[in-house]
Formats: sequence, C-alpha cells, structure tokens
Amino acid sequence: MRKLSLVNINLGKNVKNFLFLKDALENNNSIQNLDLENNNLGENEKNMFYFKDALKNNNSIQLMNLCNNNFGINEKNMRYLKDTLEKNNSILNLDLRNNNLGINETSIYYLKEIIEKNNTIQTLWLEHNNLGNKENNLLYLKEALMANKSIQSLNIGYNNLGVNERNMLYVKDILIINNSIQYLDLRNNKLGKKEKNIEYLKESIENNNSIKFLILNENNIGEIENNVYNLKTALENNNSLETVWLETNNLKENEELILKNLKLIKIRY
Repeated sequence: MRKLSLVNINLGKNVKNFLFLKDALENNNSIQNLDLENNNLGENEKNMFYFKDALKNNNSIQLMNLCNNNFGINEKNMRYLKDTLEKNNSILNLDLRNNNLGINETSIYYLKEIIEKNNTIQTLWLEHNNLGNKENNLLYLKEALMANKSIQSLNIGYNNLGVNERNMLYVKDILIINNSIQYLDLRNNKLGKKEKNIEYLKESIENNNSIKFLILNENNIGEIENNVYNLKTALENNNSLETVWLETNNLKENEELILKNLKLIKIRY
C-alpha cells in the first residue's frame, strides 16, 4: 500500500484512534502518501505525541497532508510535529494549510525550527494560517527560509500579509537571500492596499534570480496607480521569472496591456 487516506473521519476525537494509527505506521516502510486532512488532531495534544512516536523511525512517507487540523490552538501540537520532522529525511511535500498557526507565535517558532533543520522538504503549504496577523510570524518564517536550501515551492496565500507592511519587508529579505524557491504563491494577501507592499515586492523581484513562477492573484494591485508601475519595473529587471499570475487585481485595460507587453514573461489574467 503506497497511500493511506484517512480524511475527515474525526481521528482526533479519541486518542485510542491514534494508538491504533501508531501501531500501523511505526513499522511500516511502504506508505509514501499519508493524508490526515480534517481530523481535529489539534484538539488533544496526545494525538500528536503518539503521531511523533509513530513516525520517528519512518523513512518512506514523502507526502504528508495535515491540512485543517487546528494545530494552532495548542503550541504543543507544533512542538511534537517539530520533534517528528526536524530529523526526518523522507518527506518532500508538507501540507499545513488551514491550521490557525498564526494565532500563536510559539507555533510559528516551532515551524521555524522544522524548516531550519529539515533538508528534504521541497514543497510547503501554509495557506489560511493567519500568518500576517502577528509581526513575529513572518520574522520567524524569514529566519527559517534564509537558512533553508531545500524548499522550492512556498505557498503562503490567504494570510493577510498586506495588513502590515513589515510582513512584505520580511518577504523581501527572504527572496533576496534565499535562492532555492522557484514557485511562490502570494495570492489573496491584500498586497495592493498599501503602496509600500508592492515597493517591497518590487525590490524582491529585482534582486531574486531563482523564482520562475509567481502567483499574485486577488491582491487588488490596481487599487493604487503606482503599484502597476512598480510591478512593471520589477518584471523588466528580473531574469528568472517565466510566468506571473495576476487574476482579479482590478487592473484597468491599459494596465493589463502594459504588463502583457513585457517580453520573455507570460502574464496570466
């Protein structure tokens, strides 16, 4: 069996369920895809304690989906996940979407330690985690990604990053120093609400030589006139980008035309 899918069956409601899962996983070396989405795992920290034990000797799982499990309500959930993953050398794709991690800065600190110490994760999903609501969240993420050299795809859309300009300053720092990220998803972060956000994005793009695919959908970039100018200038001065997504940004027809006329880059609306 290569895939174990236990989606939406409320595993977290009863710790005994995780004892059974622990017994099933701890000596298994064939499962490559583990899907535990939407199971309320975060409701009881003992769930993640047993999960840690189940995976401490596992070296076969490559895709792990822990989406929608409310880990953020208790920082110990992320501490146990840190203990599980910081020395793991098999997981390539980690999905932590919709876990409310950003409501607790300590949870993000544990995530920082995972990213810093793990050198196999290539794709990290962090959408819908309220990362933009506390300043230290992006600071910790910045520190982690400045040290990490394995993550190639970073998904941080739907995190309200644009509400605080300092968030995009940290994103700028990440992209100037990190040269492994090739795919960056920043959709629906309210970036266009403040001109400074796009200015930081401009500096990021101009000084980055690794990103090939950039998703900026649903950011109201057209709301401020200078945003389009700054984005155009950034794209003209970048040598690595191949495709930029700009759907639902309230761009005027002439602004779309200006961006579409850029050479060597595909602009998608």
